[in-house]
Amino acid sequence: MTTDAPQLLAGAAKAPITPPADMQPVWLAGLGDGNRPSEGVHDELYARALALRSGDTTVGLVALDVIGYLQHDGRAVREEIKGIPPENIVIAATHQHSGPDTIGLWGPSALQSGVKPEHMEFVRQRAIQALSEALDASVPATLRLGAADVPDGVSKNIRDPDVLDRSVTVAHLEAADGGNSIATLVNFACHPEVLWYESRLITADFPGYLCDRLEERLGGVGLFFNGALGGMVTADVAEPSFEEAERIGCAIADTALTALEEGEIMEASQLRVRHARVPIPPENELLQIAVAMGIIKTDLTDAGDLHAEVHLMNIGPAQIATFPGEPFPAIGLSVKQAMSADYKLVFGLANDELGYMMYPEHYGDEKYALEKRSCVGPLAGPLCEGALRELMNAESV
Repeated sequence: MTTDAPQLLAGAAKAPITPPADMQPVWLAGLGDGNRPSEGVHDELYARALALRSGDTTVGLVALDVIGYLQHDGRAVREEIKGIPPENIVIAATHQHSGPDTIGLWGPSALQSGVKPEHMEFVRQRAIQALSEALDASVPATLRLGAADVPDGVSKNIRDPDVLDRSVTVAHLEAADGGNSIATLVNFACHPEVLWYESRLITADFPGYLCDRLEERLGGVGLFFNGALGGMVTADVAEPSFEEAERIGCAIADTALTALEEGEIMEASQLRVRHARVPIPPENELLQIAVAMGIIKTDLTDAGDLHAEVHLMNIGPAQIATFPGEPFPAIGLSVKQAMSADYKLVFGLANDELGYMMYPEHYGDEKYALEKRSCVGPLAGPLCEGALRELMNAESV
């Protein structure tokens, strides 16, 4: 048990971000080239937030049930939070493929955005609400950490079957006075695309079932942060059904619950946050056209590079590395290998969605033609990994 660090405080909250009836139908994102209007709601989408404080450091983590959340949208949330520096807030998308278009790529045609500004404002307000409520609810907490691998039949890499991160890392926070559960955070890499193109119902896919299971078993708020899911890590399902989405979500949750049974418990944990800006040249011509036409809204430097951002966070013996897109498993595993922490987490789609992040050898391989089309360029992955390694090196000096 850690005794030489300040008392850890934690709070959690969630708020629904499902488009209200007067905003439906919406254009569903994540599959094909768009033209998929919603026809109803199967289950709720949420903004789920966790606030952590130790000593003079406060951190905010938000998971949104959306395909992706671009940097400028996240900034409009981060700058509104009172009590947490914007650079200490990470907003990540679960990357579910049956929710509203929040990027602009899945509208009525290839030349029309599917984003509804009124829904984006709704999401912004609910994200601010959830994180503010989490911060206000913070109380002294104990932290339990665990890690385990999922069983066979949960995820697979359809491009490179032998390159797969099957690890589930979990953090559970409970009131230090022996009271209620506060939150359970799960990190695992897998595309939430169990429901396929034919489905027109809004759903959080397997992350929804995963969080429901955590909340049913432990109470508090369940949060799912996706990992290095690129290249192409997807659910290992027999068919595109809600039954299979439930099976996958519950299997991941049960792995996390089992890991917690033998996990490490701490009453005090040191928090540390470092972040770096990473300029990335946007070499994808389709992306450049979409930005020029206003289909995708993004920020560019004076040199025409994308403003990317990575984080390295320490929560006691756990370390979180963030990527502003979908890193390939090889990149995620490489970063984890470089970490010195006992518990290693990689958050993808964090504070932006810049598409797939791969090594140059992947970028030039026709096997990854689909991923290349959805990649800003061959340097995105290496540049972000390099920035994270620099932060790790600075930490060890």
